[in-house]
Amino acid sequence: MGSQTNTAASRPGSRRADLDLLRIIVCAGVILAHALLIFAAEPRYHAKSAKAWLPATLLYEAIRIASLAACRSEVLGHWVGDGLG
Repeated sequence: MGSQTNTAASRPGSRRADLDLLRIIVCAGVILAHALLIFAAEPRYHAKSAKAWLPATLLYEAIRIASLAACRSEVLGHWVGDGLG
């Protein structure tokens, strides 16, 4: 009989802390991006401030670009899916 390792990934019902952290970061990013869209110069959002705020615009664009880059990267690509192009 071979020896079996008793790691967290091999036990049924165990959670992966790295994926939990990734979920928390993604959820916080989505909430922050939608809050910034109210004040950003993005015309496609339904709730808008009367005046655009440049820091909100820059931060929203940085979040958008970083999230697109993360989805296409080799690091996160296998978690998101293989059909990203």
